[in-house]
Amino acid sequence: MTLGKICFGLVLGLSVSACGGGGSAPVAPPNPSTPTPPPAPSNNTPEFRENPGLAEIGALAAYDEGLTGSGVTVALMDSSVDVEHPDLDANIHPESKDFGGNDGQLFDDTQYDISENPNIITPTIHGTMTAGIIAAERNNQGTHGVAPEAQILVLRMDLPELASWGGKDINLAAVPDAIDHAIANDARILMVEWAFWDENSNQYAGVDNQIAEEFYVPDEYIASVREAFQKAIDAGMLIVIPAGNEFGSAPTAFISQLGLKEGNENAVLIVGSVDRDQTIYDRSNKAGYAQDYFVVAPSGVTTTLPTRGFREGRNPWGSTSDGTSFAGPHVAGAAALLMQAFPDLTAKEIGEILLASATDLGAAGGDEVYGQGLINLERALAPMGATASRTRNGNEISLDTGLLSLSPVFGDAISAMPTFGSVLMLDGYRRAYRQNLHARVQYENSRTLIEHRLDTFTSGGSSAVSLDGVGYMNFSFTAPTRRYEETEEALPYAARTDSGRARNVAFSFSRDIADGLDVRFSTATGGAGLFTSFGMDNPQSRLSDTGVRSDAYARLFDGAFGMAVNRQDAGGWNYSFAVSRFDIEPNQTVTGLDFNLDQTEAYAVTAGAAWRAKSYALGMDAGVLRERGSFLGAVGQGALNFGDDATTVYAALYGRYQLAGGWQLVGRYSYGVSSVSVPTGGFVEGVSNIHTDAFALELSTRNIAAQGDRLGFSLSQPLRARAGELIAYLPTAQAAGTRELIFERVTGALAPSKRQLDAEISYEMQKHKSGLSWQANILLQQNPGHRAGQAAALLLRANLPF
Repeated sequence: MTLGKICFGLVLGLSVSACGGGGSAPVAPPNPSTPTPPPAPSNNTPEFRENPGLAEIGALAAYDEGLTGSGVTVALMDSSVDVEHPDLDANIHPESKDFGGNDGQLFDDTQYDISENPNIITPTIHGTMTAGIIAAERNNQGTHGVAPEAQILVLRMDLPELASWGGKDINLAAVPDAIDHAIANDARILMVEWAFWDENSNQYAGVDNQIAEEFYVPDEYIASVREAFQKAIDAGMLIVIPAGNEFGSAPTAFISQLGLKEGNENAVLIVGSVDRDQTIYDRSNKAGYAQDYFVVAPSGVTTTLPTRGFREGRNPWGSTSDGTSFAGPHVAGAAALLMQAFPDLTAKEIGEILLASATDLGAAGGDEVYGQGLINLERALAPMGATASRTRNGNEISLDTGLLSLSPVFGDAISAMPTFGSVLMLDGYRRAYRQNLHARVQYENSRTLIEHRLDTFTSGGSSAVSLDGVGYMNFSFTAPTRRYEETEEALPYAARTDSGRARNVAFSFSRDIADGLDVRFSTATGGAGLFTSFGMDNPQSRLSDTGVRSDAYARLFDGAFGMAVNRQDAGGWNYSFAVSRFDIEPNQTVTGLDFNLDQTEAYAVTAGAAWRAKSYALGMDAGVLRERGSFLGAVGQGALNFGDDATTVYAALYGRYQLAGGWQLVGRYSYGVSSVSVPTGGFVEGVSNIHTDAFALELSTRNIAAQGDRLGFSLSQPLRARAGELIAYLPTAQAAGTRELIFERVTGALAPSKRQLDAEISYEMQKHKSGLSWQANILLQQNPGHRAGQAAALLLRANLPF
């Protein structure tokens, strides 16, 4: 019968949560006794969906950021507006004014003879419709506007007389006064809902849609109109102008060409119209000469309709046509949201952002049809251009490359510093964005710690060979054993290992060089100890990753090489001196760390003395650990690099005492003080001395149930920072006007809030006369990784051959 070994483990009550976004541990399920917080209210409401244009321009991203247009005034140059409409009344600016000579009335509710003037409905309701697209209220009725809390400064411009074509003329003489009124009332956006044609307009209009001369702006007003709009630009307003609906190759209104004037770049946005599939509306004038400042937006949407006059008793909401008049207000509303989000940006910067963030349509890049493309609020709100933060010394620093990979020594210390979750970064427009640096901190996954221990017990071995006249060789390892997948799948948890991968490999060669004096060379990987003071435990028999013989500081590193000289005298005293070199490879997986670990190193010099007697032994080790490129096994880069180098002075006390009945008590306590060299150019400017400690106790006996078996009870705490703090200056606010970052001094404790404690019972029986071997462990691990919020873990494992 072929012998194999079946190995299994059972994990009970194990749940871990990701602290501060670090690591890859799964999130713990909520405690059933804790009520689940109600979900945040959704902005994807029936009101939102009623206007499909809101989704098409990415407005939901703005609403999810809490943006509504509050505090921003949009001047609307249009016909009458029903200021009593239930979806508009709260958003009408109190200084709204009639400039058309309509006895001061903002709304025209006259009943016209539609049979004689079939087009009269459109100009009469036009202003109410465009106002609703900009700022209809969010009130659970009808639809809401792009900026549902912006203020509409109504500039009513239509004359009371009817035009021969059934529409209404604009009071051209009042245009300068209307714009002055908008400037005086701090309007930041001017939505122009009127065509300003001149004798040059028809070169852009379609052949079959030439503009009659009677609709040109008279020569006597052209200069004053142009100057008035230029005054608005100079006053810091963003001008939004519909492209027109003449099937044209370019915008027809002569004021649209103001965007070509030097100094007006990005202050004028011309808006074409697209349908539901984002194809240019056939009547919409195209970008043409204005392609650099031309965008498109949806039309054919639901908006507000008058509730009085000829529409009294009818539906207060209805659909628009596909005209550019109804595309333009989407852009004005989008600009209002951006101005609320970034109040220090100029109108030109807002215009530039809307142009640069537009979704490209048609030919790649800007083109003569779609210009820069469809406005996209989601992209407009996201960082654009080069992104960076700054230190208080003015050094520019990237947060994207900042990363801190912590060893378990610090546990959850960094995640307990809330200010690190709201550090400001600036984009190319010096817009401030809050960044959660906790997401840039990686922790050793607590579950990985436990599963690693489950894996490593699968198989192991050691040997000692005496080379006659040369010296002694020792070798030990653990590695995956033969696996039986069918059995594993039937168990609650079965240890899975990488096939053929050995762990905790240690090799040493020792040679006597004089009576009682020997020299030893050792190398180890996987955290195995280089040198031990005396064999007080067998680490392969335990699940917990620390032991009374372990060097708590050497275990910070993955691999090592060293040399030791040992002196044993006849009186029971033992003296040792060792020099070791360690590989700077943190035990946790480092993701995204652009750091050359080959250029780092750590050295330790250790001296020890021990006295052994028949029933007890006492000893002490003391040493200095010098790290280059890390600090207590942690590595960082960029904004989160807390330490380039570290020097640790440490000592360990250990002992063994033989009790009655074959019981033995062994223990070790380690304590160290580390000084850290903080690099310049990051947020952290100082780190105090870091105090660390670790301990392990084990009570064991042999020959309980069979000759040579072993029963052990252990309690241990891995290396943990117990004192120390960092001082950082973090950018947490931005000065109004100057957009300069404001820094906050942060002092944070580096000691984790909890300590990991491992309590374990182990039993081992090897080579029983029946041929059976048995190994079993029960481990209770509290606060794995010294991190609060990590549930206790109870692990069981067993090995047996068959």
